[in-house]
Amino acid sequence: MIGLVLYLVFYLGMKRSGVKEEVSALRMEVRVLQEEVERNRRELENMKRR
Repeated sequence: MIGLVLYLVFYLGMKRSGVKEEVSALRMEVRVLQEEVERNRRELENMKRR
């Protein structure tokens, strides 16, 4: 799932004419998404333990 998100984000980013600011913004967005997925995974593990 994460791989698909990363692929789509970078595909769309590279499709545009190499705007470095856009690429760095997309990388930041990916980082935020990864943190959110990690947080959700931890919450799910905590729910399973209860």
